[in-house]
Amino acid sequence: TNTGFWTYPPAFPSLAAWLQESLNLSSSTAVFHLGHYSLAVLILGIGGAMDRHGAGAHAILAVALGAGLFAKTFDSGYPTVASQLGLVVGLLVLLRPTSTRGKHHTTGFVLAFLCVMLIHPTGATYLGMFMMAHLLIGLSLNETYGENIKKLLLASSILLTVAAAIALLILAPRMLDAAVFAEYGWQGGRPMLMYNGILLIIGLCSGWMLRKTIEGRLLIAWFTGLWILTAIHLVEGLEQIPVLSLLSYTLYSMGLHAFHIPLVALVALWWSDSTCLTTLEETRSLLTVGWDPHMHRYMTAALSVSILIGVVAGNAVLVQVSQHEELKAYSSGDFEVFEHISTLPEGSIIYTENTHWGYVIEHDGRAKTTSIPSLGLIQVEKSIQSQATSAVFSDSIAKILELNITHALSSPLGTVGWVLAQSPYWIPIYEVKGSVMWQLDSTGRAPVSHFSTFDLSSCSESCSVRVDPWIEHRFRDPINIGKERAFIEEGSSASIQFQSQSTGIGTMCIGLEAIGKVDDVEIQISTLSNSSQESFSLTTGWNSLCFEEEFIETAGELELNWLDKTENSHWLNPLGLSGRGDALLDSTGIRLHWIEIKQNPVL
Repeated sequence: TNTGFWTYPPAFPSLAAWLQESLNLSSSTAVFHLGHYSLAVLILGIGGAMDRHGAGAHAILAVALGAGLFAKTFDSGYPTVASQLGLVVGLLVLLRPTSTRGKHHTTGFVLAFLCVMLIHPTGATYLGMFMMAHLLIGLSLNETYGENIKKLLLASSILLTVAAAIALLILAPRMLDAAVFAEYGWQGGRPMLMYNGILLIIGLCSGWMLRKTIEGRLLIAWFTGLWILTAIHLVEGLEQIPVLSLLSYTLYSMGLHAFHIPLVALVALWWSDSTCLTTLEETRSLLTVGWDPHMHRYMTAALSVSILIGVVAGNAVLVQVSQHEELKAYSSGDFEVFEHISTLPEGSIIYTENTHWGYVIEHDGRAKTTSIPSLGLIQVEKSIQSQATSAVFSDSIAKILELNITHALSSPLGTVGWVLAQSPYWIPIYEVKGSVMWQLDSTGRAPVSHFSTFDLSSCSESCSVRVDPWIEHRFRDPINIGKERAFIEEGSSASIQFQSQSTGIGTMCIGLEAIGKVDDVEIQISTLSNSSQESFSLTTGWNSLCFEEEFIETAGELELNWLDKTENSHWLNPLGLSGRGDALLDSTGIRLHWIEIKQNPVL
């Protein structure tokens, strides 16, 4: 279904694969554990590197002042975070006076840079900027402070030349057709402030207080250099400069993770009262403890208490968010359907949507899927995805047979399920919570469905209209469902009308999401010909609720009541921070999507 090759630094996927085979883990579990352990080791490494300056514990605490590295980890950016392990070596080698640096320091730094390049180019870029900041500060000083700068200058020149050669000769030519990319906008503005705002304020104060020390100036220069790099996102759409395009793809989310470690180092050096920094103007006293600029003890106490409260609150929020399946790019039903792939005949070709919920990461290889994730630099030489999508959405059975497609997968998050359900060529053979495995029926005798959408103008009182957070990832709307959905808070009864352009007879099912863990509900459907009322238990995330009684009309009214007296629970919705949601302080409830009448064709 797809042929080509993939370019990605080998270290992280190779180690994850080794862990998978050695410990008999699933691929997703191996990647998850490796990513989170990398973050833990990175934090410990920062503490160890800063302990040389008497600020180890302060550095570990200062990490909690920013959310960038944590957000990137929970966003599955594991290689990006792991690549910053090289910055630990950078802090050990570059943040020491050049007069105390031996040959083994330079050798270790070179090896660290090469290893980081094998993990992810992001870490290599940050380490390269740290190296350039060190060279600029070193060359600006007199010979007393820059005695051994030439050795590092030579090593740095070689490393930067090698990195530039790889970027220009191997990677950049593959970006000729790509423009400068800025998925999340300018990274030196809102993203940086959102994820590292508190750390930034304290870090800037630290930089000002440490401005007369070499270590302080070095970290300030490093932070400034990284911030200047964010200018790449201000020229979004610029073409014909592949190096800039490559850089923009590498640093597309740097507002989260680029500034975390430099600011942590600055804050730690100011926070600690036992540092021994290299001053530029003042004469060093024999009494070193408390000589360098440091925080007042009242500020230290306040900061420590704030971090403790923040860490406890942050973990409480994470526990709360973990109960919200609707935040994931897959539904729980999708994973159950994925497991069903192993029961298909060998050589089956499955149509899957080219988006998050369409990528089947783990299966035994007996069947092939049409879509593949775009991670790293992918050179696709042949793919049937575009033709398959056109054939499936246009219901072209001849083209589907020509492409040898035998099955299809649909997720309630996607749109292809609506098309397949209305087609006489697709039979649902396995269904869980709105996720469906379909089998092709070339005779055209498969059961079909009719869809109804909710009339949002009838959504009032306890019912509110809210934007669907996944709407920007759907590129078709075959049932004219729109961008907004009806939302009913837990504990509030509401009614809403639904309508359709077509009519049919069959089993009526409601596609909805339970936002958080909610109590059981009672739903009554009323049409002109009949009415039915049933109680349902909901699981968090996507649900497909079907009535036992058959319905004739596809228009009517839905009334929802809660079986027990209950109240909604408030929770912090991360979608409100990312811009995909319309509420930061959200409440539990139900999001209504569509009504489906599963109808058998007349024989």
